[in-house]
Amino acid sequence: MNTLPMPLPPVSGALGLTWLVGASDVQQLAYAIANGRVVFTEDRDFLALAAMNEHLGIAYCDQNRRSIGQIVRGLELIWEVYEPQEMRKRIEFL
Repeated sequence: MNTLPMPLPPVSGALGLTWLVGASDVQQLAYAIANGRVVFTEDRDFLALAAMNEHLGIAYCDQNRRSIGQIVRGLELIWEVYEPQEMRKRIEFL
């Protein structure tokens, strides 16, 4: 398994959103790890990237398959059910 060139930080329970417009998938994943974040994506490439790298969790939804409301409810459910450490290396499909 590959790892990104940075140590994994402590996982926080803080809820927040960050967008990295124009950043590559690897840059986005590295940012998420450095900041203790789970990544929400509709990009299938993230599934392959997640399989080959350490990560703090991926929430995935096929593009145009769910409404914004359904996505938000799915993300809220993940937040309510899992402790941050339980999301480590986990991919949740919405």
